[in-house]
Amino acid sequence: MKKLYTTLTDILKGSGYNVADWGEDSLEPDERTLRLEVVEQEQLAASFDMYSATFTVTFLHGDWAENAVKLSDALMTFIPMEDRQDNDSKNLPDNSAKLTLLEVPQFSDILCEYDSETAEEEHSVSVTIYYQY
Repeated sequence: MKKLYTTLTDILKGSGYNVADWGEDSLEPDERTLRLEVVEQEQLAASFDMYSATFTVTFLHGDWAENAVKLSDALMTFIPMEDRQDNDSKNLPDNSAKLTLLEVPQFSDILCEYDSETAEEEHSVSVTIYYQY
C-alpha cells in the first residue's frame, strides 16, 4: 500500500495539492488541501504484478467540479499514451512508467460534507483502479 500511496501522492502534489506523506501527519490542518486513504489493495495476477485498489480522496478546499477534473487528469497520466481514447487526455503527460492503469478509473460514493459553523465544504470520492507496476 505504501508504494501505491507514494505514487499517488507524488502525482497529486504535482497537480498542486498538499497531501501528507505515507505514515505522516506532518501538515497542519490549514495547510493540507487533500486527504488520501488507500482503503484496499488486492493482487490479481502475481506473475504480472496486476492489482486492484480502492482509495478515497477528500478535497478539503476548492470547488468540487474543479477538483474532480484535476483528479481525473492526474489519474489519466497513468494510462499509456497509446491507450488513451480522446485528444484531451493525449495532451497530458505520460506517467505510465511509474504505475500503469489498465483501464479508466471508476469514481463512486461522491459525498459532500458541509460544516454550518465554519461554512466549509469537504468533498470526497472513492476511486477504484486496476493497475500494474
